[in-house]
Amino acid sequence: MRGQARPLAPPGGAGYTPQVQRSRRAERPPAGAAAQASLVLDVVPLVMASIRGQIRAHRPAGLSLLQLQALFRVRRAAGCSPSELAGLLGLSRPTTSKLVDALVRRGLLERLASSRDRRRITVRLSSAGQRAVDDARRLVHGHLVDVLQGVPAERRRSVTHAMRALRPLFTQHRHREV
Repeated sequence: MRGQARPLAPPGGAGYTPQVQRSRRAERPPAGAAAQASLVLDVVPLVMASIRGQIRAHRPAGLSLLQLQALFRVRRAAGCSPSELAGLLGLSRPTTSKLVDALVRRGLLERLASSRDRRRITVRLSSAGQRAVDDARRLVHGHLVDVLQGVPAERRRSVTHAMRALRPLFTQHRHREV
């Protein structure tokens, strides 16, 4: 019978070894916080891919996904420097500098010199940049509404409950962005 797979016997029967027990245990979903962490890791990328797809398909204000990400980051990190923005976006400083230059030329970002340290430059959204962020947010919001409308009300309440539970946890850990 060497080289041939043997059928597994039921628990406690012949062929049911501790190794088989361990492999069956590994197939079970993890319990508690580990299971929830796995779900977050599985679901968040799917949601983000859907959002990115909407932005790429509709290109609000004619902006690329990266340009919109930069505008959203500047909105959240008011008064950040181009170097800080590079860190938030995971880009090199020269790439971010070119990105900021393009957004300033389009009138979506403004550069400001610090009143305390003239060497420090910060960026902020212009009114046109704020409108672009608002338009993109409305687009994505509409898409998510369409998706969620297909979900039964009780499940949507569960989603709401979960999002409200997660928000403060990840708001307090925002400084630890990866």
